[in-house]
Amino acid sequence: MYKLNEYTKAITDLTKSIAQAFNLPLSYTLRAMAFYGQAYNDSAMLDYNAAIDADNSFAKAYYNRGILKAALLDFDGAIAITTRLLPLPAKI
Repeated sequence: MYKLNEYTKAITDLTKSIAQAFNLPLSYTLRAMAFYGQAYNDSAMLDYNAAIDADNSFAKAYYNRGILKAALLDFDGAIAITTRLLPLPAKI
């Protein structure tokens, strides 16, 4: 759905997935990507944070949060977040 730009449907489906506690880090990250696709940057950031809270080794959430920070012109924040990726195992 995300790849087809069906952001609203993706957000709805992923919200259901999150409510059922299904693969929380991935579900939060995918929903954040859909929020970002609709320029709901605050919601996207909240979901990236929730993904990291659910699994602090989920590198994809750190990476995407860094991309969002850079898009918001917070380059120092983007660097700080993405450098946290360095010690994480490669499971993107």
